[in-house]
Amino acid sequence: MAPFQDSLGGQANQLLRTCIHNYHNVYGAGSMSVSVYDTAWVSMISKKVNGETKWLFPSSFQYVLDQQESSGGWCTRLSDIDGILNTSAALLSLRKHIATPYQLDPEIVETVSAKLSQAISSLRKSLRNWDISSTNHVGFELLVPALLEMLEQEGIFFDFAGRQQLLNVRAKKLSKFKIDMLYSKMQNPALHSLEAFIGKLDFDRVSHHKAFGSMMASPSSTAAYMMHCSTWDDESESYLRHVLSAGQGNGSGGVPSAFPTSLFELTWLLGSEISCNKLVESFEDAEHFKTYSFERNPSLTTNCNVLSALLYSSNESRNRASQIAKIIEFLCRYWCQSDGNILDKWSWNSVFAASANADPLKLKVYLVLVQILERAIQSQNSDGSWGKHTREETAYAILTINNIIGLPVLSNLTTPLHAILSAGRKVLLEITKETSEPEFLWIEKVTYASSVLSNSYVLAALNCSPPESAMEPPFKIATTELAMQSKFYSKLPLFARSSELNLNIFMLEGLFFSAALRQGCAGIFPRKDMREEKYLKFIPFTWTGGNNLSDQTLNAEVCLDMMVISALIYQADEFMESVVGSQPLARLPQIAAAIDGIFDKVETRNSKFISDRNFKAGVYLNGSTCFDDIIDTLEKFVEFTIYHPHISNASETDRGQLCNDLHEFLLSHLAQVEDNHRLRAQGHPLEASVFRSAKSSFAQWIRSTSANHTGGPFAFSFLLCLLARDGQDFFPTAEGKYIAQDVARHISTMCRMYNDWASIARDRKEQNLNSINFPEFHKGLSATTIEETVLKERLFRLCNYERKCLDLSMAELKKVCSEDKAKQIQVFCDVTDLYGQMYMVKDMTPAVKKRETFDQPAAEWSGKRVKA
Repeated sequence: MAPFQDSLGGQANQLLRTCIHNYHNVYGAGSMSVSVYDTAWVSMISKKVNGETKWLFPSSFQYVLDQQESSGGWCTRLSDIDGILNTSAALLSLRKHIATPYQLDPEIVETVSAKLSQAISSLRKSLRNWDISSTNHVGFELLVPALLEMLEQEGIFFDFAGRQQLLNVRAKKLSKFKIDMLYSKMQNPALHSLEAFIGKLDFDRVSHHKAFGSMMASPSSTAAYMMHCSTWDDESESYLRHVLSAGQGNGSGGVPSAFPTSLFELTWLLGSEISCNKLVESFEDAEHFKTYSFERNPSLTTNCNVLSALLYSSNESRNRASQIAKIIEFLCRYWCQSDGNILDKWSWNSVFAASANADPLKLKVYLVLVQILERAIQSQNSDGSWGKHTREETAYAILTINNIIGLPVLSNLTTPLHAILSAGRKVLLEITKETSEPEFLWIEKVTYASSVLSNSYVLAALNCSPPESAMEPPFKIATTELAMQSKFYSKLPLFARSSELNLNIFMLEGLFFSAALRQGCAGIFPRKDMREEKYLKFIPFTWTGGNNLSDQTLNAEVCLDMMVISALIYQADEFMESVVGSQPLARLPQIAAAIDGIFDKVETRNSKFISDRNFKAGVYLNGSTCFDDIIDTLEKFVEFTIYHPHISNASETDRGQLCNDLHEFLLSHLAQVEDNHRLRAQGHPLEASVFRSAKSSFAQWIRSTSANHTGGPFAFSFLLCLLARDGQDFFPTAEGKYIAQDVARHISTMCRMYNDWASIARDRKEQNLNSINFPEFHKGLSATTIEETVLKERLFRLCNYERKCLDLSMAELKKVCSEDKAKQIQVFCDVTDLYGQMYMVKDMTPAVKKRETFDQPAAEWSGKRVKA
């Protein structure tokens, strides 16, 4: 072991010596990779020498030419914006060199002309396919419009669907910025991108912002300044010549997106304990710390780094409690409201963006840390690596797991977690022997790589040990109970391929939702005299487990909201069966009319519609249920759902569908109550085994009343409203809407069949209508005995049929929506399917605790909505 440690120490010392050796007393140093974008800008600088104008850096132009790809464009690393920026700047350079060749050889000019047309075609295609809403690179909303305008001045025009959206994003950014700010003495982040203000900025008035010739360490910004100031700047020329020779281009003509980066890289490599007073004074904002003024959105990584700085020093951590709490709140909120992969504007790797969160903080971040751990574990490749078998991503993941593994709540999982770390370190050593090249995972104007950062993380990952955690568990973990639950869930087909470690972490994550779930579903339905709410114990796992099967595609906030809706569906079912079900049959039309009245008020879009009657919170006189109490409870449930604050971004269409599905959910319960009454009226359980008074076929009933009764269609519509953005329909086309609702109908129908299959004995005992009571199931069977095995086989075959229909509809849905949306719908299907699978193993539905029943004859309720 000692030689291994010595080797790591030697490598660390060599890395530090290299950084010191490359450091220039004036210009510093930097290991950022070459950027085509910045190189193209440098290639456009011309200079008049002895009365003759020449391109100042022909080697940079040659570098641009050499880097053009066969597609006609320039490199797209990890995001479309890379290729768009690189190609736009390169295209502009090509056009300018054709217009004014200066010292270029005529043969080169002819070659450039051919490359120009290829570049135009490539850029047009990239712009047409660009998803602007998913772009997070620094300053793209200023740079791309500026480049398009400059290309138009050169006679090259582009039109694409997202152009207006791009201009809207730019307008929003510029609404916080005045160009006169650049003329003041105060440094402004826009100085890093002066090329975005060509034609709008007086470049002579910004020269005082230079630092050793550079404009905020940006070669492209410095190039724009040199091209548009009225007097030649020798200092800036010297700066660029140094970057060309000392940067990662190594004299090839290429330059990086930033130089120098010595402070940035050495701080990352070494770290140091310094006062944070200036940091807090300059960058603290109301709810988080900002990277710079006028930023478009806050940065997760920036706030993680600030938190690390505050926690690094014992003095700072004692004196900055309010700032630490502020960052913790921001990080938790950012994480819990982010869907799928969290991509920061300074780092593309989602595991890295998460790893900065992995320091022990406070009890309230347990959920976030466990979710980060889940994501890191599940994204590990079979060979032990992460990402595309890269050493840098593997190092990030190892550090993430290492920093979390010491949490007390994970004490019974340390053995498999350490095994994951060992496998990761083993493959990391193997990859490091194969290559030392850094990966393009960091974000500047375009994606870049850094050898210093890469090597720093690799060495840290190979030499780290879990930190001791001072965080006490928020509650006692019942390890024996978790083990029993893990054994139960492992029997379910959905988790057949999940490891015991994964199942335990899914369950552990669910525990952190439990308290919020109980609070979220309290106060809607009266709980007095109701049985123990066992479903509250397994609902969290159904959503954490189902969500993790799709890579945590739903954020924590959405998961919690859906847990609450799931619990309320259970409570509504119990309330309708035990409270409404005990009402006289003749009263059901009145309740139906009152439910219609509730939704009539919803249609008027009143912000509040609870009636003037005082809600009695479930207190019933002499054990009986007042009609007003029932309606008050249902009104409260409808108001909670329809006016939920988290669906405010949903479109009117999607909210309208939610209203319809919730309405049908409640009416289906009344229909079920009526059906139960009629089934019981047939007499002895044997006589009641066949539902002779059915008003429809089984196929009609199971896909309408029965599917609605599960709450599946209603919960599905609620999820779509939660996932809505900017008031737009979640599925914008008729085809998408139709197929999505078909998916919801099939999964709800299948789940009800599973439920009925598992609860035949319970339903017979309570004389509740079950699928097998329909006459279709009894053809050819004895009229004097109940052949339950045959009935269950017949029902199960229909379950399998509905599963085939579900699979087909999901396959079709994936053709008409994005991959992200399909994954979100898949989570809903998996969760609903999970309930069905659980029913097959054990009936999870709480038995109804009977209230006073009314057996006297009454006029049949036809289901017609009678107005009160």
